[in-house]
Amino acid sequence: DGTPLVGEVKWSEAPFDRTRLEALAREIDARPLPLLGPSAARRRTLRAIFVPQVAKRTPREVGGVHVITGADLFAS
Repeated sequence: DGTPLVGEVKWSEAPFDRTRLEALAREIDARPLPLLGPSAARRRTLRAIFVPQVAKRTPREVGGVHVITGADLFAS
C-alpha cells in the first residue's frame, strides 16, 4: 500500500521472548527515522524487528514495533 517499512534484523539461535523484544523495540523506537523523502514524511511509517523465531505466546507487535519471523516471510 506504499507504507514505508523501517526494520532491523536480529539473530539468535534461541527464540526471542517478549522481554527481549520489548528491549529491542525501545531501542528501535528511540532512533530517528531515516530521511525517506517528502511524500513518506506525510505517511505513517511501520517499524519492524525481523527475527528467526519467537517464544510461544509472544505478541506480534511490541511497543508499536511489528515482530516478523522467518516463518512469516516464507509463508507470504
